[in-house]
Amino acid sequence: MSLSFAMLLSIVCVNTENILFSYDVAEHGISPEPRSNPAMAVDSLGNFLYLFGGRSKCCFLDDLWTFDLSKLVWSLIYAQSNCPEPRSNSQSFFRSKTQEFCIYSGNSDEFSFSDLWCFSTHMHSWNKINHFEKKISLIAKTRYLEYNEKEYLIVLPFGESIAYIFNLLLYDWKIIFLNTPKITLENAMMEF
Repeated sequence: MSLSFAMLLSIVCVNTENILFSYDVAEHGISPEPRSNPAMAVDSLGNFLYLFGGRSKCCFLDDLWTFDLSKLVWSLIYAQSNCPEPRSNSQSFFRSKTQEFCIYSGNSDEFSFSDLWCFSTHMHSWNKINHFEKKISLIAKTRYLEYNEKEYLIVLPFGESIAYIFNLLLYDWKIIFLNTPKITLENAMMEF
């Protein structure tokens, strides 16, 4: 029974190699350990992929890596400051104006986070953006938006008719109620 399973496994591996293309970046240096649900974003010029945290086989991670998309090389970044707590399932984005890789929310075995951290690519340091931490469901769609010289983090919790909008320049939250039968004058006059 074990021999036939080993032969089957061997056949599957051979077939997989013929179908899937893979490139072992570790031969050019170090690379992150395998993980699930890390935060990832590409910089505004498309040169680097940023990867933070996730969960390995044993624990939640708080490491920060960049992947040079032209050289195909990973680099471990050592921040010159405090960093976010280990976590997975964080939402992430890259702020082109400030050249920052940012993460929002996430979870570990002990905590559900609703904090916002940004890593400055110029200063090589993390900055926790102090805002009134909204307790928003982790099951949410999150997007970063630059519009009319302003920057927003938009959070749409699953199953709710609410949009939470955080202005990254003024550090304030606005709540918009969705699917209302009529638009109220207050919502219509809200300036973004």
